[in-house]
Parts: sequence; structure tokens; C-alpha cells
Amino acid sequence: MENFISKNGKQLITYEKEIKCPYCEKGGFIQLHPKHLKLHNKNVNDVRKEYPEYPTMTIERYNKQMSISEIGGYKTKELIQDSKTKIVECYYKLDDDCSHETKEVEIYAPNGFLCNKCRSLKKESKDGRESDIANIKREKTFMGKYKVRNANQIIK
Repeated sequence: MENFISKNGKQLITYEKEIKCPYCEKGGFIQLHPKHLKLHNKNVNDVRKEYPEYPTMTIERYNKQMSISEIGGYKTKELIQDSKTKIVECYYKLDDDCSHETKEVEIYAPNGFLCNKCRSLKKESKDGRESDIANIKREKTFMGKYKVRNANQIIK
């Protein structure tokens, strides 16, 4: 069977049981690991440029990574659909001029928020984004991954 490119285009997958490093011929790898490639001052992109037909991952490792990412997707959907929540505090809770508010939010929401008092003092959110911009980016992510505008629209 022929090698094929991974979904993200970074890895060349082989059906062999193991692969060797193209630089030192060390074998036994299921994936050309970044730590090993660093010994040669290289990375996977360098391997793909210098040896375009050289495999960088075995099918076994690739399938394992795909199943792990699939499980992660299911778990995220479960958290969203189960409407799990958490308690978050104001980003500036340690400041004396903060009202030290807390609020309950969906599990996927940020781990903090800007309370009304801190907002009135013109403090910014910790990630440096205005909430409008953050909401637009979040919506874009949900549209790309799940084809919905927000997490509550994901269907089981």
C-alpha cells in the first residue's frame, strides 16, 4: 500500500510497523518525534521538505491520534449538551477596588469574567479582547466545527 498524507497535511503516513530517522537511521519509531529530531536540529517540516517521500508516522499511531481526537470531540459535545456549569470570579478579584463577584457559567466559558465594578473602572478583560471581538471569534469557531452559532445549538 502507498503512503498517504494526514488530514492536517503535516505527516506522511506509512503502513509499515515502524519507521527510521532519515538522519541517523535509528529505528523503532511509530512517529518521528520532535524531541528526537531536535537532536539533529530539525523538525517534521524539515523532514517533509528534505525527504518529501519519507514517512513520518505509522498508520497505527495515526489511527490512535484520530481516535483520541474523536473522543475529545464527543466529550466536548457531552459537556455542552449536559449543560454543566462552573463558578467563575472576576479577573481582578485580588484588587481592592473589585466587587469580588462570582457567577455561574457554562462549562466551556472562560475561567473568569469582568465584573460590573471593574468594567465601570475601564479595566480590560485579561485576554485583552473586548467581549464583542471574543464573541465573534467564538461564533466563527463553532460555525467551523459544528455548523452552529453557539454551543447551545449543538444537536445530540
